[in-house]
Amino acid sequence: MSAAVSLLASTYNLANTAYHEAGHALACLMWLGSFEYVTIEPRTFDDGHLRHHHHWPFAHGARVPLVLRRSRALCDLRFALAGFAAEEIYNGCETDEIRDLLAEDTFDDEQEHDNGVARVSVWRAYACSSWVKQRQRLVAQYELTKEFLLEHRLALAAVASTLLTAGTLAGHEVESICEGRLHHARWRSRGLPVFQGVLS
Repeated sequence: MSAAVSLLASTYNLANTAYHEAGHALACLMWLGSFEYVTIEPRTFDDGHLRHHHHWPFAHGARVPLVLRRSRALCDLRFALAGFAAEEIYNGCETDEIRDLLAEDTFDDEQEHDNGVARVSVWRAYACSSWVKQRQRLVAQYELTKEFLLEHRLALAAVASTLLTAGTLAGHEVESICEGRLHHARWRSRGLPVFQGVLS
């Protein structure tokens, strides 16, 4: 591979990672709340990551109403899927991870990567015994998450391009970039059993 081709491939991969992490960032701001930082700086086991703390108003071991647990699980699910949806928007086609996930015949909650997060979240949200039903609901949530990112495509592109330049952004910096661009009233409670504000 020539140096020019190698540089082009490296730039493309970095931009892809920036869109992936920007998707997580927007979904986190919409459905999970503020976060500490997002970065495209590689670690040993991934190309980038977002660090956030779960806002959960109930004490450990407390009895939490099922409707609230399902709402929280759906928020986690959308957060997990947003990276793949952002990549699809950037590339114009589904990622291999999403295709593989939707092609699986069984449900496995033991995996620790993003697909595992998505599987566990959809199980917690719906508690379906059938993976076919879970997959149908997973597809529905993926499409909803992608629709959210498409509607906020300018904010997604702005966060991704800034990430490409800076490498790492604090949560408040992403909030500043997105200020006035996120339609909270339209999206925050959409498709959730209860209004998400109860959970944050």
